[in-house]
Amino acid sequence: AVLRDEEGASVFLVGDTPKGPVARRARVELGPASGNAVSVAQGLKAGDRVVVLGQNALNDGDPISLGDEPAKAPASAPKSASASAAPKGGAR
Repeated sequence: AVLRDEEGASVFLVGDTPKGPVARRARVELGPASGNAVSVAQGLKAGDRVVVLGQNALNDGDPISLGDEPAKAPASAPKSASASAAPKGGAR
């Protein structure tokens, strides 16, 4: 879910709009890593829904689909990503 670029680390969060969910880029500060897992030290709060599939192809504001819900992107610009909420007890 974590993306890295010249500006640092970021994730895409699910943003709710009247037209449906969209991707919202959020800068994060990473903590310790263990294998392929990394902790996020700052930048997320309880209840944030983090996009975990398809985030590499997203831009800020792109329409996304949640789970099995079909994407609401215009036909001329299909983008699709899945999101998962990380409850207090861990990711699902």
